[in-house]
Amino acid sequence: MHQCDIAEDVAIAYGYGNLPVHRSHILPLNLLNSFSDKVRNFFSTCGYNEALTFLLISSAENYTNLGKKIPSIPSSSASATPLESLLQDALLSVNPCEYQLSPLPVRLMNSKTREFEHARTSLIPGILKSICANKGLTELPMKLFEVGDVCLIDRSTEVGARNLRYCCAAYADEHSSGLEEIHGVLDGLMKSLNFVAEYTIAEMESAVATAVAKGTKAGGGAEETGKKKKEEDESLAAHHLPQTEQLQRTLERMQGTYKLVPSKEAIFLPGRQVHILASRKPTATDGSEEIPLLIGVFGILHPHTLKAFNLHLPVSVLELNLEAFTKWLPAIDLMGN
Repeated sequence: MHQCDIAEDVAIAYGYGNLPVHRSHILPLNLLNSFSDKVRNFFSTCGYNEALTFLLISSAENYTNLGKKIPSIPSSSASATPLESLLQDALLSVNPCEYQLSPLPVRLMNSKTREFEHARTSLIPGILKSICANKGLTELPMKLFEVGDVCLIDRSTEVGARNLRYCCAAYADEHSSGLEEIHGVLDGLMKSLNFVAEYTIAEMESAVATAVAKGTKAGGGAEETGKKKKEEDESLAAHHLPQTEQLQRTLERMQGTYKLVPSKEAIFLPGRQVHILASRKPTATDGSEEIPLLIGVFGILHPHTLKAFNLHLPVSVLELNLEAFTKWLPAIDLMGN
């Protein structure tokens, strides 16, 4: 019996007519939905068309076509010790803020068709099916995106499963792989959220160091008159001041950083794929740096993946988990424009 059943029995015994009536309060804004609308608006501004695909999917499309093995879900044994049950639940628990590379699906008990065998654990198959259904009907390049829920097993929750909010974007063109397009969309999205790439910070720091080094080298030499020395100091300050101010403004405004790490996923071409790791900016209270979380992947799809979805043109795909940003960003930054 659930807590709500007990509350219902108590209310019936007490009498619904005897319960006091209060004016209902305004429901708080769902920040995840507001943030999802903001992400939708960003992709639409970039010229992408939104797709809405089914939540239910086949095992072949969700695993085999993506180069993954269909996982076997371990069942709870009545003879298992409490420690074994605890360890099994820990292995079947997920971090909701992290992108799931090998999620366990929620299967339907009595599926009537092979097309709807379990809930999707990725948005990529639905996007690729949409591209296949629209090839030849729309002009290239074809740019699609989707923001929606995936469902996976998580024993740490009350119902044993969890929904995660993902976003996925795909670029298909016969003349280009579109990898630079997808990379640019990722950088633009992260910039709109005030997340700065680590390589961008490194480039800014290098530019400041180079400007200072050039100015110091130019300022050396024999002793000069006070007026000339002052003019050179002012010229030196003006030379590297813009780079320094830009770096300071970037560090003050940013909410976090992200980096791209080479990956080896079967769905993508080797050497043309990355994992996206991000972390929140250290807070002023503790000052400790957080361990970067895997929030997504992007790359050029492998020919085997394209063939499995009956596609004959290069496609690049980006997929992100949006859950972490609702924990990292202030509420005002999660609102849609």
